[in-house]
Amino acid sequence: MPLHDPTPTIQPPIPKRRGHFKRLLGPRGGYRRWLPEASLALIVLILYAETIGYGYCKWNDEELVILTWREALNEAFYGLHVRPIWYFSYVITNSLGLSPHFDHVVNLILFIASAFLAHRVARVFLPERKRAFLVALTWILLPWNAYPASWIAQRNDLLIYVLGFLAILAFYRDCHGLSFLYLTGAVFSKVTVAFVPLFFVFKALRRRSWAITVCFTGLFLSYALLAFHNYVKYFPDGGGVGQLALPARVAVYPLHWLEHVFLLIVPLPFFVSYLQGFIYATGVVGLAVGCTLARRRQQAPGSRDLVAIALLTSALSLVSSELRICGFESLFWIILLVRHAENRKRMLTAISCALVLVAYVWGIQVTKPIFIAPENGTAGPRYFYPNGYYEVRKDAVLNLMRRGVQPGAGSTSQR
Repeated sequence: MPLHDPTPTIQPPIPKRRGHFKRLLGPRGGYRRWLPEASLALIVLILYAETIGYGYCKWNDEELVILTWREALNEAFYGLHVRPIWYFSYVITNSLGLSPHFDHVVNLILFIASAFLAHRVARVFLPERKRAFLVALTWILLPWNAYPASWIAQRNDLLIYVLGFLAILAFYRDCHGLSFLYLTGAVFSKVTVAFVPLFFVFKALRRRSWAITVCFTGLFLSYALLAFHNYVKYFPDGGGVGQLALPARVAVYPLHWLEHVFLLIVPLPFFVSYLQGFIYATGVVGLAVGCTLARRRQQAPGSRDLVAIALLTSALSLVSSELRICGFESLFWIILLVRHAENRKRMLTAISCALVLVAYVWGIQVTKPIFIAPENGTAGPRYFYPNGYYEVRKDAVLNLMRRGVQPGAGSTSQR
């Protein structure tokens, strides 16, 4: 008989169930794990801390900062835009104090949270720490991200950043219930991400997760039907595009999307000088030369996921191609670009990125002052971009399409 071993058997400790947010944010680590996020927060503060001193903008801000619960409910479900989360966010901040400085602090905090989550999303698709940090840094320096950071009324973009990024992180961490809740909040903050549920439907179908498929399909259909109902009932004329003849309308929607994709590559509205345009163009050419298809990394999701999210988010560019609403999809295009940068061309890519970032920062500095307005609202932005690009383009397109206006429809109104 074998001798009895008196040494007690040491049972391995039962791991504690990690909280949902800990699962989303990844494994634990020391201060180095938080260093990239701390650096991004510091950069955001350096760039946008001055916006705390901004006043209310005459265009939109003054209407939102006096909303009550009843008015928010009425606007959310009986107005053109189905954005209850966005409206309710103002009711909450209004109850805490009516001050433009407080509202700008709230936006700044949301933007820092967006930068934090953008870096975590980049880490999902880019295992390399340096590349993920480069993606997040480039994203927060996009000139069109100066609008949600500087303009109180564009808090809806900050909400879809925070909730949308959380939804993606939750899905890839297998927290599907949380992913559904976060994406529901994002969709009901702004229509920009209305098609993103279809991405989760596709992923769930491939995994044969029927319950998840039903949930995200229901989210997409319910929002689409509600938005369509409100659009038809409360906006029957369809705006300037709606007054065009059917052939002209069919032609102008694809042109909107093509213009939008082109402007993401060469953001013309932010070029206020030939020098800035030359610096940016040089950087883009360098990136095009320095980036090729790289080997697929098995530990990261495929590039098709990135393309699918970006394309689904850009679907609404068929209606409007303005860059100030393109921050969400921009993150995924940047990840896709950095993902395919070969190491042997690292120097060229780094120099090109530096040139592009210089032009980005330049664009931010000429964009932010648009939203400096006194509290009495006697001044405000006359247009969204410093060089009036969209105003000139709109007039040219409408003049070109004027032949297709239906008889008796009246003059086209501003989109």
